[in-house]
Amino acid sequence: MSEIDPLDADLLRQPDVDPSFASNAPGPAVATTDGGVITLVTTARFLTDDDVNMVVGVDFGERVLWAAAVVGPDGVKQVEMESGREFRHYREQLDRRREQLSEQGDLRGIRETRGDRERYTEQKTHTATRRIVDLAAEHAPCKIRYEDLTDYRETADDAIHDWPHGMLTEQLAYKATEAGLPVEAIDPANTSITCRQCGETNPQFRDQDDFECWECGYEVHADVNAAINIAQWT
Repeated sequence: MSEIDPLDADLLRQPDVDPSFASNAPGPAVATTDGGVITLVTTARFLTDDDVNMVVGVDFGERVLWAAAVVGPDGVKQVEMESGREFRHYREQLDRRREQLSEQGDLRGIRETRGDRERYTEQKTHTATRRIVDLAAEHAPCKIRYEDLTDYRETADDAIHDWPHGMLTEQLAYKATEAGLPVEAIDPANTSITCRQCGETNPQFRDQDDFECWECGYEVHADVNAAINIAQWT
């Protein structure tokens, strides 16, 4: 089977989620970390690396909340992504509302809106990570691999501030564990500036949402390129 072009609109479909999926998941499990790799501890049988032939690479960001690429031995099978615009816009609205109430001295309004931003963030991240795990389940046996941005957030000059990366990764690991799917966190170095087709690395290849390789001419959405690189990471 030939590789599917990630630019194909069919790859960006939002297929229906099987509502019975959660009820088919294995029993209770605990996720522990060791060197960035999630270890699954449970009495039920979980998939191991030897069981899987598909990997879902997940790239978390701001302009795009998440991008996921399903990659197998024959290439890219499916890509999905969700814009972060609505998420950012609504959280900014909630912040402005709280500021206005504070300026007006409206203590009742402040009390009534307390926690709105946090609840919205948690609801949105739960929905996002549920979709990623459902996507992986549709291609099982499958592993989920995502970028660990912990060190990046602490050291980079342009670190992603006030973005729920930790919440997203925690929820993703938890839901994947419940579903019996192995997950792995990797060093994100160069995943966003490396051409997934020819392997050439250059920061100038990426311009916000656009990725264009000057070596081989490959063009794709930048977050899709990063998600595929994460899936192909070795």
